Amino acid sequence: MYITSQRCTPVTEEMLAEVERTAQVRSPELYRQFVLAYGEGTYRNWMNVQRPDDEVLKPFAEYGLWEHDADSTITEAQIADCVSLGTSTNGDFLAVHPDVEGLLWLPRHDDQIRVVQPVGETYADVLDAIYTQVYQQSDDALRWFEPWHEARTHVFYLFLRNQPHPPLTQLSQTARERWQPDLIIEDEYGCKLFYRALGGYLRFNYANETEVALIADCDVSPLKAEMESWLSDTGGQRMK
Repeated sequence: MYITSQRCTPVTEEMLAEVERTAQVRSPELYRQFVLAYGEGTYRNWMNVQRPDDEVLKPFAEYGLWEHDADSTITEAQIADCVSLGTSTNGDFLAVHPDVEGLLWLPRHDDQIRVVQPVGETYADVLDAIYTQVYQQSDDALRWFEPWHEARTHVFYLFLRNQPHPPLTQLSQTARERWQPDLIIEDEYGCKLFYRALGGYLRFNYANETEVALIADCDVSPLKAEMESWLSDTGGQRMK
C-alpha cells in the first residue's frame, strides 16, 4: 500500500483502550493494527479511516433514517451503542456494536443497516471487500492511503473554459514526463500523480476539464513551488 505522506499520526493503545472500555466493545484486530500504524486518513479516496468514536452515532438513534423490524440487525435504540470506525466519502458509517459479530454498514442512501464480515489478512483487504459488497463493483487500482495531519495543504488551480489552455490530459502527461511520479492512478474521470518528495500528489479532474489540485505536506517543498509556478504558466488560476 502506497502511503502519500510520512507524517502519520498513529492512534495510541491508550486511546483505543479507553473507547473500548467505555463502549464495552473490542475493535476489530485488523482495524486496530491499521490505526496503530498509520492513524487517521483516507483510503483510496473513498473511506475515511477514523479513530473509534462512541459518541457520533448516538443522535442517529432518534432520526429514523433506517428501517427496523424483527429481522433487522439492530434496533433503532441500539444505534446509540454503536462505535463508529469511519465514514465513506458518501456519508455512510462503518461501525461495531457489542452484540453484533462483524462490522455494521449504516448507509446514507439506503434504509437497511447491514452486517459485513471482515475478509482478508489486512484492514485494506477488509475495506476492499466492503467496497465490493456495498457498491457491487471492484476497484483494481493500486492501494493508497492519505494520512491526515495539520500541515497538509490543498491548492486548487482553475483552467477557465473561455481561455486557451492545454487539455488536462495533456497537462498530466507533461507533468509525468517532467517529474517522474512514484505512482500513477488514472481513469476516464481523472489522474493522480503521486510524489514522495511532495508528500502528496497532483490531481487532474478530467470530468470537468477545469480543475487541477496540488496536495502536499507543507508549503516549504521545493517541488511544490516548482509545480505551482508551472500550473500558473500554463494558464491555471490559483483559487483563494
